[in-house]
Amino acid sequence: MHFHKEKHETWYCMGGKFEIKMIDTSDGSVRSYILAYAETMTIEPMKPHQIIALEDNSIILEISTPDSVEDNYRLYR
Repeated sequence: MHFHKEKHETWYCMGGKFEIKMIDTSDGSVRSYILAYAETMTIEPMKPHQIIALEDNSIILEISTPDSVEDNYRLYR
C-alpha cells in the first residue's frame, strides 16, 4: 500500500484479473475493486493504493506522469 504526491496513474488490464485496494482518506476505510481484461482504472495523486494479481500471467499496462523515488510513500506491505 503506497501513494504518490505528484504521480497520476492509469492502468489498463491486458490480461488476467487484479484486485485494487484503495484507502478512502476521508474515513480510513479500505475498498477493493476488481480490474479485469480490457478495463481501465485511474489513480489520482494522494490516493493510497495497492494492486494484487489474482490470476497467473496477469498483465497490466501503466501509463503515468513521471515517477521518482522521492514521490513513493509506503504505508505498509
